[in-house]
Amino acid sequence: MHSPPSIELNRILQIDKCVPELWGCKNILYIGAHPNRFHFLGKMLECGQKIDLVEIDEDNCAYANGLNCLHKVVQADITQFPIQGLELGGYDGVLWSHGLSLLTKEMMSPVLGYLETMANKCCVILVPWGKYAYSEEQLKIETYPNITALYPPDFIKLGYATDVLGARDTVGSNLLAWKQVVPNAS
Repeated sequence: MHSPPSIELNRILQIDKCVPELWGCKNILYIGAHPNRFHFLGKMLECGQKIDLVEIDEDNCAYANGLNCLHKVVQADITQFPIQGLELGGYDGVLWSHGLSLLTKEMMSPVLGYLETMANKCCVILVPWGKYAYSEEQLKIETYPNITALYPPDFIKLGYATDVLGARDTVGSNLLAWKQVVPNAS
């Protein structure tokens, strides 16, 4: 009897199916990975990608710096752009896994617009699909809780394609959104 695939594997398979060109990017801006959520690091390293990480939390940055496999770790709030140390158009791809839902919907368009200027090929976002119901115990210990429920139309209106995993409004679900980026000709 086979055990069901992990959440991590399901999300990698979802990217394989929907936006496989992400794995062909030579350099990636990876946003918000921490010790318990570094789902894509192994796959990215296997693909030979040079990875720069932006993370807001000081302890998570210290952890990431200790991995010795990342090109650069920048401690910054992705909503406070431009971010020193990151070059506009300096990445083939941008990957942000399960962090956009920590922001308000009003912040979504400007932040995604900024991330799109960082990429030359694609911008890939993963978030919970809809509402993320926390128990009272979880809320007491969660440093960065999801505050915004996001659905495919929220991304489609910004030019993103979408795909979903799991059941809407349940823990463990996933909404994948991606956009092919055309670099500014200047």
